[in-house]
Amino acid sequence: MDAIGREAQLRGFEYAKAVMLVGEPFTLENGLLTPTFKIKRAQAKEYFQSAITEMYQGLVASETPAKSAL
Repeated sequence: MDAIGREAQLRGFEYAKAVMLVGEPFTLENGLLTPTFKIKRAQAKEYFQSAITEMYQGLVASETPAKSAL
C-alpha cells in the first residue's frame, strides 16, 4: 500500500496507518448492512469500537516523541 501511495504521490495524511482485516462479512443478519446493502455506519462504528480504540492507541504508542527545540 505504501508503494502504491508513493506512486500516486499521496501526502502523508493520506497513507493508511493501521489496517484490520475481519473474517466476518458485513450482512443484514449481523445488522451492519441495510436492505440495499449499504453499510450502517453508526452500527459498524459501535460494533468495531473496541478494535478502533486499540488501533488508535497502538498508533499513539508507536509515535516517537518530538525532539525538544534547542
